[in-house]
Amino acid sequence: MADSRMEEEASDVYENNEEDFGWQVATGRRSRAGKKSSDAANATPRNSQASGGDAVTGGDGVSGGGTGPAKATAAAIKNRIVKASRMPQLPEEHHKIIIRPRGGLNLSKVSTTAIGTAVIEASGLTAEQASEDVVCPNFTQNIVVVSTPEPDHAARYVRIKSFKIVETEYEVNAYETAPHATCKGVIRRVDIRDSQSVITRNIVHERNPLALAAKRIKTSGSVIVLFDGLKVPKFVRYGPTLVRCYLYRKQFDVCFTCGRVGHRSDVCPTPDSVQCRGCGALNPPVDHVCTPKCKFMRRKPPHRRQGVQAAVSNALCGTGSPKGTRPVAIGHEGACGDVTPDAKPSAGPQRALTLSEPREIQTPLVTQGEKPLQVERSVPGTAWADKVKGTVRIAGGAATPAVTEDNDARIEQLIKEVNALRKANEELTKQVVELKKKAQPSPARVAVARPVSQSTEPSEGDSSPAPKKRAVSTEIDSVFSVLSELKEVIKEIRETTERTNFKVDKLWKWRLTAEQRFKKLETRLGKREITPRNVRGRSKENDRW
Repeated sequence: MADSRMEEEASDVYENNEEDFGWQVATGRRSRAGKKSSDAANATPRNSQASGGDAVTGGDGVSGGGTGPAKATAAAIKNRIVKASRMPQLPEEHHKIIIRPRGGLNLSKVSTTAIGTAVIEASGLTAEQASEDVVCPNFTQNIVVVSTPEPDHAARYVRIKSFKIVETEYEVNAYETAPHATCKGVIRRVDIRDSQSVITRNIVHERNPLALAAKRIKTSGSVIVLFDGLKVPKFVRYGPTLVRCYLYRKQFDVCFTCGRVGHRSDVCPTPDSVQCRGCGALNPPVDHVCTPKCKFMRRKPPHRRQGVQAAVSNALCGTGSPKGTRPVAIGHEGACGDVTPDAKPSAGPQRALTLSEPREIQTPLVTQGEKPLQVERSVPGTAWADKVKGTVRIAGGAATPAVTEDNDARIEQLIKEVNALRKANEELTKQVVELKKKAQPSPARVAVARPVSQSTEPSEGDSSPAPKKRAVSTEIDSVFSVLSELKEVIKEIRETTERTNFKVDKLWKWRLTAEQRFKKLETRLGKREITPRNVRGRSKENDRW
């Protein structure tokens, strides 16, 4: 009696064909035609999960074309989603139905057994009747996949409108996926006025023997065509017209509500938490001003960022370090080699001095405005004889003497310049003192000048003009102008002398430090007698060195 009642209900269900139940029609047409695609199934791995982008099953896979961090990041995200959405293997001959819950139901927070019980109860089947059916939730895509060998059971699952979980009724949308060993193609620019029946009649006919069903993508001009087998033809006959057909690639769902990848907006588990798709702001207001930001490439890796900075520096300076060499500038430099005044030597941990890798001489600091010295790093391939002689082998291959010899010559030259500047400063000081003495008038001269100025008034009977006064004030002004110029010159000389003394002190400290390190090196090398055998190569007894 139960079987007869099920047959009557199933016959009533099949009479209503106005709703879209997925690829259920293709399954029936394929079974009636009796087509078998065993060859295609044997050529591919057994993977019969739901296709069409709902339950990710591997399908077309992820294309690895392109290079760069953006492509690598996108491929990694796709692979992660595919791996998380991968379903267990289900029987190939079963019908697969996708159930998409709505109303903010999060399947990952609900008991798996409660989901299966709710689906079976909503379909109207008993536990004995659904003993061969399989209910498998996909927590990544937040959907439920039902697999059943019976077409009548599939028809019942497709017509589920809601189910009840934990005393709450949730609305759902169910449809059947494409059968196993099939593929999808897309044709474009189909007339929008054509209805679903017209599209099916123009595509599914004898001239397209592999076409099983066709469905329009919403209200667009693109139509998805389901083909038997795993090869999409290049052209499809749409009525009398030959239309180009393209492969329908795998789609990765993106939620426009919460911004996550893996599920669609209609099955979003957190519909109340809205995230801006452009900038990622949570629950933005109505008057939100969006500044788009890349979600996966917000910043470049450190090695790429350093490469960009080096390229910009070389472009601004117009120079670049030669290949194979690595100049080390004293202090911290800017984009064009400008030394910052607050540069400090690194205070990191230093390794102990070894014979296989000599310690580099510490470079001193320089003041702002001075061109930094450049010292070539020693190449790891430095010979033992070069180390004993105190020479450093640069990348070019030539052995150069130690840096201390050049520094000694430069220090001597700077000392000579300082002595010459001091002598010039003393001479200028003497000249200034003499000019000051000459500029000051004597007391006797001032006393005589005052009476003369008072008695030089013209008399009434004398018609001759008065004698002219001597221009003493003009000479004094000229002397003071010369003194002001000399003061400026002396000020500049003092500043130059102070800078030179500072440099000499720094170089002197550097020289003392280098001598101390060199003495330590000589002391360590003196503990072992240097023989031609030790210079040419190490013996087995000295491997511990």
